[in-house]
Amino acid sequence: MRSLWAAGAPGYRSMAEQGSAVLFHLSQAAGWMDVTLAQCQLTRSYVEAYRR
Repeated sequence: MRSLWAAGAPGYRSMAEQGSAVLFHLSQAAGWMDVTLAQCQLTRSYVEAYRR
């Protein structure tokens, strides 16, 4: 999240979408094959916490 904010991400929604996709792929790579994208959704408060 910090690096995306530093790169000038346009807002929390796009950050949450990008972060959720990364989390989804990392979960699958770790062996959690039944994971869904809905289970990897990041909250606004989580994304905003890394804005500072």
